[in-house]
Amino acid sequence: MSLIKFVDRRNGGERGDLHWGRALIDGAPMRFSGPPPLLKEHEFDERTRKVYDTTVKVFTDLAAPEQLEEYQEIVDGCMNGLYTVIRHKEVYDRRRGKWTAFLVFALPTIEPIPNGIKT
Repeated sequence: MSLIKFVDRRNGGERGDLHWGRALIDGAPMRFSGPPPLLKEHEFDERTRKVYDTTVKVFTDLAAPEQLEEYQEIVDGCMNGLYTVIRHKEVYDRRRGKWTAFLVFALPTIEPIPNGIKT
């Protein structure tokens, strides 16, 4: 698996952009507002922590192109180490004649510890 596939992704949501410089070392991108700080190794370990943003997605019709495309993107991210899978279930709904999927997954990121918080 390789996070290298995702280095062009920058949107980390409201808490900051994704930065990929240490992703292969830390196993996750860093999320900072603005450019990431320049820290020595011991400072980095003291001032950052890995956090997880968890998402629950239900796909009600995997034959629908837009749902299948999003589902494939998430599964691809899971297989390549971008996301951590928590729960994944696919079910064929005979009544409707459609495949459905339930996914719970998390995006791990390295984030700065807010000032004043002791770890």
